[in-house]
Amino acid sequence: MKNNETKDLCIKCGGKCCINHPCHFFPKDFKEITVKAIQELFDKGFCLNYWEDSPVVYFVQPKIKSDSSTIQALWGNYILDIKDSCIFLKEDGCSLSWKDRGTGGKGLVATKDKGCIVLDGCSKEDCKNSWIPYQDILMEANNTYIQK
Repeated sequence: MKNNETKDLCIKCGGKCCINHPCHFFPKDFKEITVKAIQELFDKGFCLNYWEDSPVVYFVQPKIKSDSSTIQALWGNYILDIKDSCIFLKEDGCSLSWKDRGTGGKGLVATKDKGCIVLDGCSKEDCKNSWIPYQDILMEANNTYIQK
């Protein structure tokens, strides 16, 4: 995906999209999806969020600063300031390089007057659907990680 980052707009608005919706990562954002690889992501500041479907579907995204758990219920629009935002959000924007960001973050396009818009194929629902085949791996990674 072409770099569409506009740090000047993000800094001006204070990173509201990142504060309310830590970017979600699709399976294609990672080299491999294994129990070990997911557990390594937990160590690097990632967690599992979930979509309350029937059944519940888990997906990967960065943790928020105020919660170290491996499963976080982050539905957006409830985090009100930067101290509880995505762990990668800094005063001057995202600390992840463009290539290290998830599709959900790369798919946010800042506008001058409407906040961020989400590109087609980059929504949280698209992400959730892409993780359906990996639910057993995510759950095993979480369950064995907690037991350490």
